[in-house]
Amino acid sequence: MKISLSKILKDYLRDNYPYWVKKGAVEKWGQSFGYLGDNVARTCRKLQSEGYIEKKPSSTGKSIVYRFLTNSPIKDSEIIEETTSLEQKQTKILL
Repeated sequence: MKISLSKILKDYLRDNYPYWVKKGAVEKWGQSFGYLGDNVARTCRKLQSEGYIEKKPSSTGKSIVYRFLTNSPIKDSEIIEETTSLEQKQTKILL
């Protein structure tokens, strides 16, 4: 079963909180799970509008950075755990 991109991105940004993550790094993370960069960008915009993440221009102003919002409406059932397999990235949803 393929995990939804929004769950993957929420988990990734939550794990990197309180740091800001560059848009390119977020896109590469989503692509490592088989999603296209355009889909990652669209999902980030959706997550921002839903109140899960925030975005701003980087300190140089040349790119965008994202960060998980600590007061976001995330549920425990949405947390994803990544397995430690080096050959492939497998995920499972914690119930």
